Amino acid sequence: MIRINSQEMKKAFSDNTKTQVTEQVNIVDNSKVIPIVDVTPWNNKICDIIKFGVATNSTSTTIYTTPTNQDFYLVSATLSTIKDATSTSTNSGLNVVINGANSALLSISSLTLTAQSETVSVSLSTPIKVDRGSNITVTNGTNVANATSRGNIAGFLVNPM
Repeated sequence: MIRINSQEMKKAFSDNTKTQVTEQVNIVDNSKVIPIVDVTPWNNKICDIIKFGVATNSTSTTIYTTPTNQDFYLVSATLSTIKDATSTSTNSGLNVVINGANSALLSISSLTLTAQSETVSVSLSTPIKVDRGSNITVTNGTNVANATSRGNIAGFLVNPM
Protein backbone atom coordinates (compact mmCIF):
# COMPACT_ATOMS: atom_id res chain seq x y z
CA MET A 1 0.00 0.00 0.00
CA ILE A 2 1.38 3.41 -0.96
CA ARG A 3 0.33 6.72 0.58
CA ILE A 4 0.77 9.80 -1.61
CA ASN A 5 0.48 13.09 0.27
CA SER A 6 1.45 15.59 -2.42
CA GLN A 7 -1.40 16.77 -4.66
CA GLU A 8 1.06 17.25 -7.55
CA MET A 9 2.28 13.67 -7.14
CA LYS A 10 -1.31 12.35 -6.99
CA LYS A 11 -2.12 14.15 -10.24
CA ALA A 12 1.09 12.98 -11.94
CA PHE A 13 0.49 9.41 -10.75
CA SER A 14 -3.12 9.50 -11.97
CA ASP A 15 -2.14 10.96 -15.34
CA ASN A 16 0.69 8.48 -15.92
CA THR A 17 -1.09 5.32 -14.72
CA LYS A 18 -4.59 6.22 -15.94
CA THR A 19 -5.97 5.44 -12.48
CA GLN A 20 -7.93 7.39 -9.87
CA VAL A 21 -5.87 8.14 -6.75
CA THR A 22 -7.66 8.42 -3.43
CA GLU A 23 -5.82 8.65 -0.12
CA GLN A 24 -4.06 5.30 -0.62
CA VAL A 25 -3.13 3.38 -3.73
CA ASN A 26 -3.87 -0.34 -3.43
CA ILE A 27 -3.06 -1.50 -6.95
CA VAL A 28 -0.12 -0.38 -9.00
CA ASP A 29 0.18 -1.19 -12.68
CA ASN A 30 3.66 -2.75 -12.81
CA SER A 31 4.02 -1.97 -16.51
CA LYS A 32 4.07 1.74 -15.64
CA VAL A 33 6.42 1.56 -12.63
CA ILE A 34 10.15 1.42 -13.18
CA PRO A 35 12.24 0.81 -10.07
CA ILE A 36 15.55 2.66 -10.10
CA VAL A 37 18.47 1.58 -7.97
CA ASP A 38 21.79 3.38 -7.96
CA VAL A 39 24.46 0.68 -7.69
CA THR A 40 27.57 2.75 -8.35
CA PRO A 41 30.10 1.76 -5.69
CA TRP A 42 31.12 5.35 -5.01
CA ASN A 43 27.61 6.74 -4.50
CA ASN A 44 27.49 8.79 -1.29
CA LYS A 45 31.04 7.85 -0.31
CA ILE A 46 33.29 10.08 1.75
CA CYS A 47 37.04 10.25 1.15
CA ASP A 48 38.61 8.58 4.16
CA ILE A 49 42.03 7.85 2.66
CA ILE A 50 44.17 11.00 2.56
CA LYS A 51 47.89 10.30 2.06
CA PHE A 52 51.07 12.01 0.87
CA GLY A 53 54.64 11.08 0.07
CA VAL A 54 57.86 12.97 -0.66
CA ALA A 55 60.60 11.99 -3.12
CA THR A 56 63.93 13.82 -3.19
CA ASN A 57 66.51 13.92 -5.98
CA SER A 58 66.36 10.58 -7.89
CA THR A 59 64.05 8.53 -5.66
CA SER A 60 60.58 7.02 -5.61
CA THR A 61 58.27 6.88 -2.59
CA THR A 62 55.12 4.84 -2.07
CA ILE A 63 52.25 7.11 -1.05
CA TYR A 64 49.72 4.31 -0.51
CA THR A 65 49.43 0.58 -1.15
CA THR A 66 45.89 -0.43 -2.03
CA PRO A 67 44.48 -3.38 -0.07
CA THR A 68 44.14 -6.77 -1.73
CA ASN A 69 40.63 -7.40 -0.38
CA GLN A 70 38.91 -4.07 -1.14
CA ASP A 71 38.57 -1.72 -4.10
CA PHE A 72 40.27 1.67 -3.81
CA TYR A 73 38.80 4.60 -5.75
CA LEU A 74 40.99 7.65 -6.34
CA VAL A 75 39.10 10.95 -6.21
CA SER A 76 41.86 13.55 -6.42
CA ALA A 77 45.62 13.87 -6.69
CA THR A 78 48.20 16.65 -6.48
CA LEU A 79 51.85 16.72 -7.50
CA SER A 80 54.22 19.52 -6.46
CA THR A 81 57.90 19.94 -7.26
CA ILE A 82 60.56 22.41 -6.25
CA LYS A 83 64.20 22.56 -7.36
CA ASP A 84 67.15 24.88 -7.09
CA ALA A 85 68.92 26.60 -9.98
CA THR A 86 71.82 24.12 -10.03
CA SER A 87 69.55 21.15 -10.72
CA THR A 88 69.63 19.75 -14.24
CA SER A 89 66.54 18.53 -16.06
CA THR A 90 64.13 16.93 -13.65
CA ASN A 91 60.99 14.91 -14.08
CA SER A 92 58.44 14.28 -11.34
CA GLY A 93 55.43 12.00 -11.49
CA LEU A 94 52.52 10.54 -9.55
CA ASN A 95 51.89 6.98 -10.74
CA VAL A 96 49.01 4.52 -10.30
CA VAL A 97 48.33 0.99 -11.56
CA ILE A 98 45.12 0.59 -13.59
CA ASN A 99 44.21 -2.71 -15.26
CA GLY A 100 47.72 -4.03 -14.68
CA ALA A 101 49.48 -1.08 -16.32
CA ASN A 102 51.60 1.50 -14.49
CA SER A 103 50.18 4.88 -15.50
CA ALA A 104 51.52 8.39 -14.95
CA LEU A 105 48.49 10.22 -13.60
CA LEU A 106 50.36 13.53 -13.15
CA SER A 107 53.80 14.69 -14.27
CA ILE A 108 55.97 17.80 -14.19
CA SER A 109 59.10 18.37 -16.26
CA SER A 110 61.52 21.07 -15.17
CA LEU A 111 64.01 23.27 -16.97
CA THR A 112 67.78 22.89 -16.65
CA LEU A 113 69.65 25.43 -14.48
CA THR A 114 66.46 27.23 -13.46
CA ALA A 115 64.96 27.50 -9.98
CA GLN A 116 61.42 26.26 -10.28
CA SER A 117 58.34 25.50 -8.21
CA GLU A 118 55.21 24.03 -9.76
CA THR A 119 51.99 22.24 -8.76
CA VAL A 120 49.46 20.28 -10.81
CA SER A 121 46.30 18.63 -9.55
CA VAL A 122 43.26 16.74 -10.72
CA SER A 123 39.81 16.28 -9.18
CA LEU A 124 37.91 13.43 -10.80
CA SER A 125 34.15 13.64 -11.37
CA THR A 126 34.18 9.84 -11.77
CA PRO A 127 36.62 8.18 -9.37
CA ILE A 128 39.34 5.92 -10.81
CA LYS A 129 39.48 2.33 -9.56
CA VAL A 130 43.13 1.54 -8.80
CA ASP A 131 44.27 -2.11 -8.97
CA ARG A 132 44.13 -4.08 -5.74
CA GLY A 133 47.47 -4.63 -4.01
CA SER A 134 49.25 -1.98 -6.08
CA ASN A 135 51.39 1.00 -5.09
CA ILE A 136 50.56 4.63 -5.74
CA THR A 137 53.95 6.35 -5.96
CA VAL A 138 55.59 9.74 -6.34
CA THR A 139 58.82 9.73 -8.34
CA ASN A 140 61.50 12.32 -8.77
CA GLY A 141 64.42 12.23 -11.20
CA THR A 142 67.37 14.59 -11.51
CA ASN A 143 71.01 14.26 -12.45
CA VAL A 144 72.57 16.71 -9.99
CA ALA A 145 71.70 19.19 -7.21
CA ASN A 146 68.47 19.34 -5.23
CA ALA A 147 64.92 18.62 -6.31
CA THR A 148 61.95 17.55 -4.20
CA SER A 149 58.49 16.34 -5.22
CA ARG A 150 55.41 15.74 -3.11
CA GLY A 151 52.36 13.71 -4.11
CA ASN A 152 48.99 13.87 -2.34
CA ILE A 153 45.99 11.59 -2.94
CA ALA A 154 42.42 11.34 -1.68
CA GLY A 155 40.09 8.40 -2.13
CA PHE A 156 37.97 5.76 -0.45
CA LEU A 157 37.61 2.00 -0.10
CA VAL A 158 34.66 -0.12 -1.17
CA ASN A 159 34.03 -3.57 0.23
CA PRO A 160 33.47 -6.29 -2.38
CA MET A 161 29.85 -7.27 -2.98
